Order: sequence, then C-alpha cells, then structure tokens
Amino acid sequence: MKNTFRLAVTCVSALLLMSACGGGGTAEGQASVQGGEGSVSPASMKAASIAATATSASFDDELLSADTARWYAANWSNGDPFVNAWHPNQLSFQDGRMNIRLEADVARLTAKPAISGEYRTIGTYQYGLYKARLIASRTPGTISAFFTYTGPASGTQHDEIDVELKGDDPTRVQVNYWTNGVEHPTLLDLGFDASAAYHDYAFRWTSTGIQWFVDDKLVHQENGSRGPLPVTAGLIMLNHWGTVGASPWSSDYIISSTPSVMGVERVSFTSELAASNAVVSVGALAGSAYPDAKGWRASISVAVRNASGVAVPGAVVKGGFTVGGAPLSCTSGSNGMCSITSAKISAAAKSTTFLVRNITGTAMTYDATKNAVASVVVVKP
Repeated sequence: MKNTFRLAVTCVSALLLMSACGGGGTAEGQASVQGGEGSVSPASMKAASIAATATSASFDDELLSADTARWYAANWSNGDPFVNAWHPNQLSFQDGRMNIRLEADVARLTAKPAISGEYRTIGTYQYGLYKARLIASRTPGTISAFFTYTGPASGTQHDEIDVELKGDDPTRVQVNYWTNGVEHPTLLDLGFDASAAYHDYAFRWTSTGIQWFVDDKLVHQENGSRGPLPVTAGLIMLNHWGTVGASPWSSDYIISSTPSVMGVERVSFTSELAASNAVVSVGALAGSAYPDAKGWRASISVAVRNASGVAVPGAVVKGGFTVGGAPLSCTSGSNGMCSITSAKISAAAKSTTFLVRNITGTAMTYDATKNAVASVVVVKP
C-alpha cells in the first residue's frame, strides 16, 4: 500500500489479528477481538485447527460448482479498512465461473453496511505455482484479490503473498508479500484493463524467491533482498472487498445496492513439494519463420519440464541460432514456456538451427540427457 505506515499502525494497534490491510486477507477468530463485530463460523475453527501443516497437494478447479471438500465460504467480519463483512450468499457459481458480489447489506445479514464474499481453502499450501483466471471490478474503492494467508489466529506468524487489483485503476496490479507482518508492495502497469476481460494471474513461491506472472509472462520477482521471504504455509483465498479510510492507497467504496462483481473462472495450485523442479530439461522445442523486408527471422518456442513432466515457470533458457544471433535467452512463464526470435537473417541463408545450451533458475539443475529435443532447424519461409 502507498500509505503503508499509517495503515500498518491501524492494523497493529486496533485490529490485532487482522491480516494484510492492503491484501484483503482475513484472520479466523479476529471478530472476537474487535468489540464483538461479526462472529466466527464453525468452518473457520476447522481451518484454524489444521492451518499449521501444508497439504501440498496439487489441484486444478474450474469452479463449476462449490467444492466443499477443498473450499469454504467465509462468514464473519473484518475491521477497517474493510467496509464489508463476508457471507456465503455473496458467492455464486454459474456459466462456468464463480462470481463474488459486493453490495449494500440491505437484508442485514451482517453487522456491516456492506456485504461480500470470500472463498478460501480448508487446507494450507506452501511452495509451488498458484494461478487464477479472473476479471476484476472497476468500481472505485474496491479490491479484487487472489492471495495466500496465514497469521496469529492460526498459531503462526503473518505470512502472505498477494495479487490485488484496485477498482480505482484496473490498468495496474499490486503484487506484495508479507513476512511476519512486514509487507513489500510493488505496483505494476498491466498494459490492459483488468476489468474488461478475463486474464491469468499467477505467482511461484519457492524457498529462495517469489515470481509473479500475468498471462504466463514474468512481470516481477523478489529474492529476499528487500526483506525475508514468507516461509509459513497458508490458505489460498479469493475475495472482493470495499475500502474505507484507506486513502491515498484507495478511495472509499460508495456503498450501493448495485453489486460490484469480481469473476473467477479457474484456480489451480501446482506443488513443488510433491514434484520438485530440481532437475529440469526441454520438454518440447518448435520453430517457425516469417519474412522481414529482404530477409527473414526465425522464432522458437521451448517448453521446460521437471522430472515429473510438470511445467516449470521462471526457468532461464539459454541458447542461440547458428545464423541469427547467439547467445540469446528467455524466461519461461507460468505455463513453463518461452520464445526467442532471431535477428534479421539474410535471404541468402536457407535455414538456421537453434540449440539449447543451458537452463538455469532458482533451485534448478539442467540435465541435457533428459531433453525430449535440444535443437530445431528453422527453414526460410
């Protein structure tokens, strides 16, 4: 958050167990330390009791319906800067997606003037690739969030990793990580309006770094140089909330009976505990070519996989063309793929060959003997 210091003081002194002020997380049981505001559901007690151990199991949920074996809907309140409480009625599954609605609590289902939904896992997760396909709200004063969270209510330190889209400016995304209650936010330009269409948002969390991806492209990474990285397994959460008193980080949400909606089409987690990236190789390599004035260019696409055949994000592929440039490199996105394009090649050259020389990355070891293919010939178009 831009006003990190002021809001951090508010969280610590007045809200005690509240999770990230800017991250949208909530903490089980916190209502009891906020003057009786809201109530703690039996589901929240269940989550708190198992939050100490990561489940680490990979999953891919298309959100066609509520999966009560993995998820539950929150039913309690946060304090400021959340203007709304959480209620299961605000989650709906239709047309192949989950919608989270924020609106005035006209039915008085909660003690707050506004009501919204939060979908969170029952189990906790640690190192791996987290990915959600969603569309953000463009309503001013709202936050559309995808994140991990754990904190004192679960008997742990406050660790969190965030993807936050603010209704004030849906052309930017805030990525953030919290370690023991200290945050490290970064605001990034998206190059598109996140409220206009669905896009993929992802982060890869390892013991030595965090990488954020948008539409399978690496957009930001942290290695702990700004502060220690999170270490504690947490819940996976999706929520949509309205802010109050969070200026200048966000304007105040104007409570309305017209819903502000965040949509989510898919959410997945690929564990790196169950399928280590320690040994990586080339899973596939393809080439293509296109004319360029009086010459042409070659392009290759490479897929990086681990020993279990799982896509590896954040891998740096190094190689080069026999004609068209070397050394060259690219970094795999959240789908484990990246591409490299050659310099302009003379029309006299009938072909060029791309050869993968090395793959490097956090906690990765390249084993060329496991490559499905290491080179590809690209022919002049």
